[in-house]
Amino acid sequence: MEGEPPFGSWEAKRGELRRRLAAKPRRLTHHGPLLLAPGAYVEADRLSARLSARQVFLQIAGDVEPELLISLAGAPLDEYAAAWQENGGPVTADPGSFAEPALVTLCLAFLTTLLDTTGPTGAWARRWGFPVDFAPPAPDRTGERTLLRYTAERSWGLGMAGYTLHRWRAEPLPSPDQLRLADIFASKANLAGEDLGLGGGITLPPAWWDPQREIRAAATARIMGELRRAVRGELRRIEAEARARAMPSPAKRTGTEHLVWLARYQLRGESFAAIARDVGKERQSVTEAVKETAALIGLPLRTPNPPGRTRTAPRRAARIVRVEPRRR
Repeated sequence: MEGEPPFGSWEAKRGELRRRLAAKPRRLTHHGPLLLAPGAYVEADRLSARLSARQVFLQIAGDVEPELLISLAGAPLDEYAAAWQENGGPVTADPGSFAEPALVTLCLAFLTTLLDTTGPTGAWARRWGFPVDFAPPAPDRTGERTLLRYTAERSWGLGMAGYTLHRWRAEPLPSPDQLRLADIFASKANLAGEDLGLGGGITLPPAWWDPQREIRAAATARIMGELRRAVRGELRRIEAEARARAMPSPAKRTGTEHLVWLARYQLRGESFAAIARDVGKERQSVTEAVKETAALIGLPLRTPNPPGRTRTAPRRAARIVRVEPRRR
């Protein structure tokens, strides 16, 4: 926590991290709009919107299912700590931030080893259904930007896991409510998105007032009416141009509660029907919201539960009924 003394060793810090995660309560309530962009329009391919939504989902996911974080702090964290030591990482518990070049090299070296997904970190990502398959376009057509985009959109599970482990190893531990998954692709530059050049000047008509022939109240009403009509027309013009080059932000249709439903379905194994009953919504509404939100953040949905069974719910013991023989 803020103001606490630094840990004397990595082992002590790791133990405190696991203790905090074990005490983390489950939270199934998140409400409010999901703001994916400061304005009303985003780029047509929505990369910045995708990353913004995914960052919020990763923050919510550990609240909905704390075991997600607890399991990452087990064998995967030990795997990262071993790689850290093998590559000459500092032995101190809190060596610095991700921005330091030497630590960036350590993190990237570990992420490279994760292309072989048979280790604990790869197994963790597969267990929770995060995308790990890495099959980018043909090398002769793949530039650095294309490869980065492919990884950010379709193979981000390992990068997210590795970056979270790196932050736990390299940086001071945050407060328990701030222990969350972190997306390596959610940088300020990526979240801001490319400048689409949608802005334009607004031209307003000149206004005049002759106090000899018109009282002030009437002039105010007349001028404000003219200006309002002019402003509406100019905004419609700029919006029409923006619509031709970009797309409306999906923030109007997607709320943070939809991300909670997605986490409950994907991570806790709850069915659409069970979630709908719990939140007082129609099953179809929950189903559509979960599918749209999963597509937005680039998360492949798991296979639905067999009818009549919730994956996380324990099986009920068979009920034995003793039948007495009928007396004659």
